[in-house]
Order: sequence, then C-alpha cells, then structure tokens
Amino acid sequence: MATRTGAATALRRSRWRQEGVWGPLLLVPGLAILILVVGYPCVQGIRWSFTDFYLLNGLTGWTSVGLANYAKFLHDPEAAAYLERTAVWVVASLACQFSIGLTLALLLNRPLRLRAVYRAVALVPWVTPPVVAALIWRWIFHEQWGIVNATLMGAHLTTQPVRWLSDPTLVWVSLLVMSTWRFSPFWYVNILAGLQTIPREMYDAASVDGAGSVAKLWHITLPFLRPVLSVLFLLETIWRANEFGTIWVMTEGGPGKATTTLAILIYQTSFQFYRIGYAASIAVTLTVLLSVFALLYLRRAQMGQ
Repeated sequence: MATRTGAATALRRSRWRQEGVWGPLLLVPGLAILILVVGYPCVQGIRWSFTDFYLLNGLTGWTSVGLANYAKFLHDPEAAAYLERTAVWVVASLACQFSIGLTLALLLNRPLRLRAVYRAVALVPWVTPPVVAALIWRWIFHEQWGIVNATLMGAHLTTQPVRWLSDPTLVWVSLLVMSTWRFSPFWYVNILAGLQTIPREMYDAASVDGAGSVAKLWHITLPFLRPVLSVLFLLETIWRANEFGTIWVMTEGGPGKATTTLAILIYQTSFQFYRIGYAASIAVTLTVLLSVFALLYLRRAQMGQ
C-alpha cells in the first residue's frame, strides 16, 4: 500500500514538473507575436516621440529633441480644442449608445412573439464593417442625394437641402446618429445578458410592495447591472477616444477642423504632413490619458474574478 502511495506521489510530482516546463514554453509563440505586433510598435512610437522624425528626410534623418514635441503640443493654441472635441465625442457617444442599448435590452427582454428574430436583427448594425457603415451613412446624409434630405423635402419640412456634413454643428449630430446606430447593439447584447441574471423574484416582491416601472428600474435593474455598465463605460471610453475610421470616412475631420479629434489629428500629422515624431508624441499623450481608464478596467475585471 505504501509503495502504491509513493508511486502515485512520484507520478504527480513528475506531471507537475512537466507542466512547470511545458506551460511557459507553450506561451512563448503567443508572447512572441504580442511583442512583435504590439510591444515593438509601442516602444518605437515612444522612441520617435522624442525625435524630430520627418518622413521626407528619410528613415534615418532624424535626431533626438527630448521633450520638445510634447512641449509643442501642450503650447499649441488649438490643443485644448482637440481635447475638447475628443471629450465631447466620447461623452455624447456614450450617452446616446447607453440610452438606446438599455432601451433595446429592456424591450427585448420581454416575452414577445418572434423575440429571437428581433434580437438577431438588432445585432445587424454591430456586425456591419465600420467603414461600410460609415459609407452608408455618408450617403444617407448627403446634401444633394441623401435619403434624409429627400424625405424632409418630400414632406415639405424644409425647402432646401440641409447641410448635414458641412455644417459645424449638424455634422456632430450626423456622427452621433451613425455612432449610435453602429455601436448601440454592443451595449444592448451585454446589458441583455446582465438582465438575464436578475432574479425574477426581486421584481415580484417589488410589485407586491407597489413599486412602479421606474422604481423597479432605478432600485433593482440598474444596481444589478452596475458591474456590466461600469465595464462597458470604461471600454467604450477607450474605444471612442481612439475612434478614427468612421469619423474619417464621413467627414475627414471637417468641415474645417470641426470634427478633428485627437485620433484624426494623429493620422493627419503622420500621413498627410509626415511629422512622425510630433504625431508620436500626440499618440503617447492620448495613450497616457486613456491608461487611466485601462487601469480602471483591469481593476474591475480582477474584482469580477
């Protein structure tokens, strides 16, 4: 009996040793890919942010300038405007997407006929490629041939085409409509999953106590959804601050600089004016700002484990 026990113990130790060796080895390919596609570009970008790298001077025709690029951006008279546009875009997008996503989730959580079909259809905007979605909405809001202006003029609500994408104020309305349509399903599907975890008995007890729909939403639904919503707000803050493709396809940062957020500015500085070093410093600045939300997200994720 003792011999069998000793053999079993030796076998377990042997397996532990093998796992201790093979486990890290199996992680090497994934770590190598992460270092190659994420780590190296990040390090190189930080390195370039301290140089005067100008692409037209060649890949090696640059020198170190220390913190000059950062100082240049901080002293740029329009730096505050870029930050303000980015903040307005993020806050407005999150507010619209949360409102529509929560409404959809509450509606499609009810016992409706063909509910599965409605749930699937509601996800169509989210699975649409971002560039395709932006092109579609660019045509919808087109001043001359867009369906929105055609409908408004056909209903005699306006006598001339509305400049949806060329008016500095209306262009933000257009972008928010597109963003809400495109990204609200992501909120809806996550909130709907959170609603499935709320015990039905909570609502039944609230009904017995005479609570109405608003009271149930405020005192039961939203508190139970708090972990889901906190993660959604943190993730979406990071993603919307980095939003480039949809804004660029619809407006290219215009009219003028009306929709030039930090992400658009980084692209223009890099690939239109070829100031790689200066663009890298702006990108690093944005990364540092968003790192706060990334750390909050990681902390929330660890607390949820």
